[in-house]
Amino acid sequence: MRLKPLDEPGVEPGPREVGTLLHRVFERAAAAAETPTFEALQSLLDEEAARAGLAGADRAFWSAGLDEALRWFAEFDRGQRAQGRCFVESQGALTLQGVDPPFTLTARADRIDVLESGAAAIFDYKLATLPTDMQDKTNFSPQLPLTAAILAAGGFASIPARGVEAYRYLRITGRTGDADKDEFGRRGADAGQAMREAEDALRKWIARFDDPESAYLSKPRAKFIKRGGRDNAELDTDYDQLARRREWTASEDAEGDGE
Repeated sequence: MRLKPLDEPGVEPGPREVGTLLHRVFERAAAAAETPTFEALQSLLDEEAARAGLAGADRAFWSAGLDEALRWFAEFDRGQRAQGRCFVESQGALTLQGVDPPFTLTARADRIDVLESGAAAIFDYKLATLPTDMQDKTNFSPQLPLTAAILAAGGFASIPARGVEAYRYLRITGRTGDADKDEFGRRGADAGQAMREAEDALRKWIARFDDPESAYLSKPRAKFIKRGGRDNAELDTDYDQLARRREWTASEDAEGDGE
């Protein structure tokens, strides 16, 4: 349904806005002829902050984390450029075969590097939290494996079909220096297997929801729901309001009190 709750007016910029800001800076920097210096990245950040309406006080509040992210990106980008060609914010699509009615899977990749070997590496920037190994194995976080499937099938107009050597989720703020905590992903045969399993799981979900008898649950995997947060401070998920969970919960509590 693609329904999203509206932001409340007057809310101060938070992690989501900071993440969007850094994504724009990284996109522009990666598209440059060579890796920008830290000072050049700061200038790009100031330009994007002004364009986004991020006030000077807000910029100062986040300055330590932002500068840390810029320094990390400069080193990361320099290393990746030495290995191949970079494509940023690329759009891809794949119409799955054997699905009726047709189903088109789409993706927008933060960064795809075509390596000297001819294979590709796919990267996604995360402000803090990374998917866990269990979430990846159970296809709860299939973003990059499915992006890999699109790429392998030639679904990115700017990048011919090719194998995927690796996919990585990269933490861009609050990095610890420990690669096991700052990055997560798979490479080689593991990446290929994850890609195939994610596509198989997607096909099963499509078949399930093609069945008119299938219910659309507001909490299909409640254990993974994060409570609170600026975007849903009172509701656990965006769809709780549509599911009228407050009303049903209040009714159940009232009945319990009366017993």
